[in-house]
Amino acid sequence: MPTPEFTYTPNYTYPVTDEWDTGVTQSRNGAERRASRRNSVMKSWELDFRTLTESDATGMQIFFNARKGRFEAFNWTCLLDSTQYLVRFDTDKLTFEKTGNKRFRVRVPLRQVTA
Repeated sequence: MPTPEFTYTPNYTYPVTDEWDTGVTQSRNGAERRASRRNSVMKSWELDFRTLTESDATGMQIFFNARKGRFEAFNWTCLLDSTQYLVRFDTDKLTFEKTGNKRFRVRVPLRQVTA
């Protein structure tokens, strides 16, 4: 079964976070030992959709529910670097706010995952 793709484009610039996973252990004498738990940076994004149509909001809600929140991974292409990432929703809740005549706003947190 092919990996689903999230094709919605946010209206506004969105923050990108680079994250490493470093383990730190401290001995009884206070010396620290550090170990990298990952060989590459992992990214996360907070996409901001402020003027979704009713149709797009419904489609996004269907996509989110089909992934069971943050359970299932999917592909997403970042507009800032034109790279396709394997990601998950970084939440099990997605709240749509009606902002006007058939317009909706939602913030969508994504987190890169390893294959």
